[in-house]
Amino acid sequence: MSQKPKKNANNNNNNIKKKDGIISAITNATNDTQIKAAHTVYEYEVENSDKPEISIYRKSLVLRPWFIFLAINIFGLLALLFIGYGLSVGFSSASSRIHGESCNATSECSQTDYLICANNKCECPNTKYFNGATCADRLSINSKCMGVYENECGYGLNCYFNTATLASSCLCSKERFWDTRISYCQLLYGFNQTGCSASEQCQTGANMVCSNSKCSCENKKFWNGSMCGNVANYMDTCSIDVNCDTTKLLNCSITGESLYKCVCAFDYYWSSSSNICLVKKTDTDPCSSSSECRDDLGLVCSSGTCSCLNTYYWSVNKCLRKIQYNQICTAHSQCDDTIGLTMCSGGKCVCPSLYFYNGTSCQFLLENGYNCNSTFTCDTNKFLTCDATLKKCKCLGTRFWNYTTCVDQRISGESCVHTIQCKSSVGLYCDATNTKQCMCLYTHYWDGTACQPKLSNTIGCSVGQCQDYKGLTCSGTCQCPTDYYWVKFIIK
Repeated sequence: MSQKPKKNANNNNNNIKKKDGIISAITNATNDTQIKAAHTVYEYEVENSDKPEISIYRKSLVLRPWFIFLAINIFGLLALLFIGYGLSVGFSSASSRIHGESCNATSECSQTDYLICANNKCECPNTKYFNGATCADRLSINSKCMGVYENECGYGLNCYFNTATLASSCLCSKERFWDTRISYCQLLYGFNQTGCSASEQCQTGANMVCSNSKCSCENKKFWNGSMCGNVANYMDTCSIDVNCDTTKLLNCSITGESLYKCVCAFDYYWSSSSNICLVKKTDTDPCSSSSECRDDLGLVCSSGTCSCLNTYYWSVNKCLRKIQYNQICTAHSQCDDTIGLTMCSGGKCVCPSLYFYNGTSCQFLLENGYNCNSTFTCDTNKFLTCDATLKKCKCLGTRFWNYTTCVDQRISGESCVHTIQCKSSVGLYCDATNTKQCMCLYTHYWDGTACQPKLSNTIGCSVGQCQDYKGLTCSGTCQCPTDYYWVKFIIK
C-alpha cells in the first residue's frame, strides 16, 4: 500500500466531492492565520484497498475540527488561570509582611498566618501565639507546652516544668487558681474575701479555709495581718505569729519580765473560774483579791470590798488624796485619818475631841505634845520634861497629862480613855472599847500592884488567877472542869 500526499489545492473534483465535507470543515476551522501558519493539511488516497473501511473512520464518528479547537482553547485558558493564580500567590506571598515586621495596616501582614498589625508590627491576635511559623491558638489548662514561645499559654496560664512528669504544662501561677466558671486563672482570695468554693482558692501559705464562700481562719486561729496563726491562752508567751485568744478578751502586752504575754486589758481581770477576762470592779463591789479592783482608779481589795487606799477617799469615779488639816471637806471620810483627822466639822477637816493638831498630826491632849528645844524648855512645875528624840514635852515616868498638869497613871480597874493614862510599867493598858478601864492583858491577872502571868494546872490559886484561856478554873488549885483532863504540851 502506498500513500500519496496531496495538497488541498490540487485535489480533483471527484475527490473534492467525496471529501468536500472534511475539506470544508478544515478550511472553515483554519481561517485563523496563526493556525494556518502552524499547520499543513494533507489528504491521503488509498489505492486498491480490499479491506473494509474501519468503523472508527466512519464519517459519523470522526472528530470534528471545531471541537478539537474548542478543547484546545479551554485547556489553554485553564493553564493560563493556573499560572496566573500561582503567580498571584507568589507575588502576594512575596509582598506580605511576616511576624515581627513593621506595618501600617493589617492588610500588609500575612493573612495566611493570621497576623494583625498592632503597634506598627505584624503580631498574632490576643487569642493566638506565634509558634515560629504561624499564629496558633493559645493553649488551655494542663495542655503540653514548649515554654519557648511568648504567650504560648492563654487564659492567664503560664508554662511550668513538672519535675515529676519531666514535661511542661500550662498551669496557673502560685498566686492564682483555675476558675472553671470563667475558664481563667483568677487571683487567690485574701482574708475575708468572698467568692471561694474550696480552701485551695484561698491564698497559699496563709493557713486559711473557705467557709461560707469566704476565706477565713479556722477555729482556734486568728488573722495576724499576713496569715492565720495559733491562738495563745492567758499568760502564754505571744508574738506576731502566735497571738492571744480574743474570744477570752486577751491582749498581747509586754510584762514586767520584758516578755510579751497574753493578759487582760487594764480595766479587766482574769477569772480562773470563768476562764475569761471580766470587767474590773469599782468602789464597794465585793472582791477576793486586789486584781479584781480598778487599780487604775486607786482601788484595792480590803476586807472583801474594793475601796481606796487608806490615804485616799472615793469621789464620784476615782480615788482622791484625803484632805489635810483645816481644808474644806463635805464628809468625815474625806479627811486624812492616817494623821488623826477623823472629823469634818464646820466644812473643814479637824482633830476629834481630846486631840489637837501639832502641825503634822492630831495628838492626844494627855501627852501635852508641845514642841521643845534648847530655847524652849518644858514646865517642870507641871512635871514635864523634854524628850530629846521627839523634841516634845512629855510627862515624867509614870505620869500623864490631864490637860493642865502631869498626874500619876492609873491602876487596874480605874477609868481611862487612852492607854497612856494607865500604868504601863506594871503591865496595864486601857480597854477603851469595852470596859474603858485600865486592865492586864488576858494572859495576866492583877495582884494588887502589878500584872502577873496567870497560873497553870494544879497550882494554888484565887479567883481570876488561873489560865482561863486554856480552860482552867480555880477550885483551890487551877484545874480542868468536869469531863475534861489536862494535856501537857512538850516543846522540844
